[in-house]
Amino acid sequence: MKPFRNLFHTKVRILRQGKYLLIPVAPNKTVALLFLLGSLLMITDAAAVGVDSSTASGSAVLAETGLKVSKEALAFLDSPISNLGTPEEIKQYRSAVIDDFKAQIYLHRFQYSHSYQMSRRVHQQLDQLCNKLTARFITQNKRLFSSFMYDVLSGPLDRRSKAKHYLHLGFRDTSQAEETHKKAYHIVPAANFTIKIPQYIKAITMTQRARRYAFLAFVHIRTPRNQWIGIEKMSFEEFGKRLWDLCPTDECKQTVTSMHFDNFGKLRKLSLRQQTIDSPELQKALIEQTKLSTPTGK
Repeated sequence: MKPFRNLFHTKVRILRQGKYLLIPVAPNKTVALLFLLGSLLMITDAAAVGVDSSTASGSAVLAETGLKVSKEALAFLDSPISNLGTPEEIKQYRSAVIDDFKAQIYLHRFQYSHSYQMSRRVHQQLDQLCNKLTARFITQNKRLFSSFMYDVLSGPLDRRSKAKHYLHLGFRDTSQAEETHKKAYHIVPAANFTIKIPQYIKAITMTQRARRYAFLAFVHIRTPRNQWIGIEKMSFEEFGKRLWDLCPTDECKQTVTSMHFDNFGKLRKLSLRQQTIDSPELQKALIEQTKLSTPTGK
């Protein structure tokens, strides 16, 4: 016979919390006592860290949801910011990474309200950062397509059709990214960061895909038709080398190579996220700082 088959439950009032717990009662009094002791310890631990047992569950869900949104956004933005970020964007990204680490510290201390407040501060920073980054990438793509358009229209006739097709796909994706960016911008931020930030990320992904099409157009218009076989099936490294060889200037080589890495979510430089938070000294300082202060974010 299984030891817990005949267990039944009864209500036991815990005077300290004024709540009812379901405690299993069995012929084996030792088993029932262990269940009761474990329940009391969980309540005592929650009270010791300042968590109201009636709201701890809901606060924990909010805190964990906020951290999930931040984690996914920061992981995605690591490539665009590390490869193509401006000094201002890099500074804002570093600040968001540090605040996200603080939010994780608060969560591990069961300070769910503080963790959620800090996550909201991170979301506000990511909202501003994604808005600026998306707008810049869209403008950058339009300039890139305009420069490639001259090569396509003035290139050899036998290469134009394929190149124009890829350039058209790039324009299409950039237009869709612009529409998605407008939708994300007009979402009310106060309650919808969990919707707004993923929309920005979707728009950035569209701009990356558009650049891939632009580079295919660039390679096709500058490659003799009898050497087209296998261009679409080139590996990441092979296509990058082809772009490098076809670029006329060093500035073009550097810019296009950084874009090529970002198009596939790869890092040409060291991860900015790891550089920011992997320092043991910084982590220790942040842990000490969170002991002495509470978040002020909304």
